[in-house]
Amino acid sequence: MVAALVAKRRYALGARYALDQIDGGDRYQSFLQSNDDRRYLECDVLDFRMRVDLLDEGLSRDLVIDGLREPRATARYRAELSRFEADRGGLTVVDIGANIGYFALLYLTQCSDGGEVIAIEPVPETFELLLENLRLNGVADAVDCYQCAFGAASGSASMHLSKHRNLSAITDSPSSHHTDEITVPVESLDGFLSEHGIAPESVDVLRMDIQGYEYEVFQGMSELLRNGSVGLVFLELHPSTLKRTGSYDEFISMLQEAGFELVFAADGRTTNLQDDHPTYSDREIEIDSIEAMRDIDITVEIILRKS
Repeated sequence: MVAALVAKRRYALGARYALDQIDGGDRYQSFLQSNDDRRYLECDVLDFRMRVDLLDEGLSRDLVIDGLREPRATARYRAELSRFEADRGGLTVVDIGANIGYFALLYLTQCSDGGEVIAIEPVPETFELLLENLRLNGVADAVDCYQCAFGAASGSASMHLSKHRNLSAITDSPSSHHTDEITVPVESLDGFLSEHGIAPESVDVLRMDIQGYEYEVFQGMSELLRNGSVGLVFLELHPSTLKRTGSYDEFISMLQEAGFELVFAADGRTTNLQDDHPTYSDREIEIDSIEAMRDIDITVEIILRKS
């Protein structure tokens, strides 16, 4: 982080960050919390630009240091989108847990005419940064943004916020990195599509990063899976969480019954977020089927395809 800040001529911030790592202080965080105009930074990310939050030790930190997120998964997802778009034309992507817009922009800056994204992000502060990034890249008209979460049914839920924003989660077992809690509205994906007049067959791609809430979200999209045209799914899967709640085997069976096949899997675990190193291991995993995923215990990035 120090090297990245210095490279962007944020010398004072780099010095504060370095001193805090040496003596465990909080100069860096305190300064940014009281100086919003210095807290945000625009940086080049792949072939677009993004405004990031220097207080976020998760996705924003990755983008400041490396200029991209999860290189192998990013490259494969981009390739699958291109392949799929060659068959169908402009795609409709439902991006659940859109965060500040990285994967939405990944598609919209490469798509042909007619591509669009439905972006779902429940955390208010993150949602505002998502809107800013869409405007920054001139693609706001191609995105419908909704500040809510998806689950098995409509209602509300407690979301535990993390200092690593992409690790914020709806969970009954918060971790040490969770620092606050808010209540967020929850809808089922089937109900959401019906409410907004979106035909299930118009949805082409699902992308989600929802920190162990995958089973609940899939429970709320049975109509979409049964009657829709989803042909590509990219998700971060958390087997340990799903196994703890007893829903992992049923979730795997749900994917199989929906007719998906596995085309990519990579290690999705994070490393020490205080290092000046990428926050992902980015190791492709040698498994060749959804059935083989039953034995996996680590967080994985997976891409599924339906013929």
